[in-house]
Amino acid sequence: MICSPILFESIVLPKTQTQVHLPNGQKVPIVFSGTVKFSPDISLHNALYVPSFNINLIYVSKITADNTIGLFFLHTKCILQDLSKWRMIGLAETESGLYHLHKPPDQSTECLPPRPLIKSCIVATDLWHLRLGHIPTSKINLLNKIDPSVTSTGNSICDICPLAKQKWLPFPLSMHTSIQVFQLIHIDIWGPFSVTSYSGHQFFLTIVNDYSRFS
Repeated sequence: MICSPILFESIVLPKTQTQVHLPNGQKVPIVFSGTVKFSPDISLHNALYVPSFNINLIYVSKITADNTIGLFFLHTKCILQDLSKWRMIGLAETESGLYHLHKPPDQSTECLPPRPLIKSCIVATDLWHLRLGHIPTSKINLLNKIDPSVTSTGNSICDICPLAKQKWLPFPLSMHTSIQVFQLIHIDIWGPFSVTSYSGHQFFLTIVNDYSRFS
């Protein structure tokens, strides 16, 4: 249920007058329905325009049915993630028992790191944490010695890091012991990433030697 008509991209007028039953027992009219686009990644179809409703109310089942996204509920936050590209596209925080969806940031204003290093404008600590693959604060402090614009206060909390660390189940205990180099190697491939590298690649390959633990 949407209370603001400016959010609609397209509308459909009802053939007959319909109403919505509110929890307080009141019946309020539906003026029209249509498509609402909250961001480039989040759309809702058949949304109801109810001007007498004072908030925009979104059902979880509706937003997941109309979009290829997943919702991850934490203690006081809800993370909206694009399941096709595995990237965060929205954040909601609890206020008075409801999850309030924040307006997505203007991505066109974000300054991207030019080649060949990380020389860029001074930005927030959490943005450097995201740009550099969720690296710990200690690594950002090492980069600060190379470029003073890369700073870290160590006070920001990342909601994605604990989720990523808990994604996989534990591996079974292995009793195998290598006695020489290249007798056994461990290989992992990750991708495709939504943004290609400067050379046009989208995958990341990791090879670990079991004997020397060299990557």
